[in-house]
Amino acid sequence: MNPNAGDPTRKRSPWIDRLTLYVGLYVQRFFAALFLVVGPLIFVSVGLEAIQAVHSSSWPSVDGVVTESRVDQVTDGRGHKTDVPRITYRYSVDGVEHVGTRLFFGSQYRASWSANAKGTAHTQEYIVRYPTGTPLQVHYDPDHAAISVVEPGVTSALVQPLVLALAITGGGVFSALLARRTARQLRASASTT
Repeated sequence: MNPNAGDPTRKRSPWIDRLTLYVGLYVQRFFAALFLVVGPLIFVSVGLEAIQAVHSSSWPSVDGVVTESRVDQVTDGRGHKTDVPRITYRYSVDGVEHVGTRLFFGSQYRASWSANAKGTAHTQEYIVRYPTGTPLQVHYDPDHAAISVVEPGVTSALVQPLVLALAITGGGVFSALLARRTARQLRASASTT
């Protein structure tokens, strides 16, 4: 047992302090770069979909019919299983037949269907609401008729990933500020030695 282990008057070597700062600086820079790339990418990706969702409220609609209605079980990396409805519908615009699968904007995210999570849809509700053969109204993008949705507008399924993207970006900014402070500490310690 080291007799000086808990002694607060014992000084650490300056090179250990500098090494600790350098390691901290590179870790902070790594996470700053990672978060400042990933956060905005998620934000832009989901943001573009959110813009489509906003516009979808004013899209024209046509009659369609559900051609398939089933439940798929999706397993994540940790072994958690989620039931996700797979509803396929057919509709026609200007004599051209299209097939769609989007129930609402964000329905493709597994998190939209997580059991007992606030703001999530319930798989069985959708299977009961849209069984095979059910007629429905399909809203389609007038510029690209192949882009369609059954329930237009913005849902919490889009808001949650946008908030996550902002939090990740905020973490990147925070890490960048920490790295800047650490770099200043390194410069100050270098000028005193």
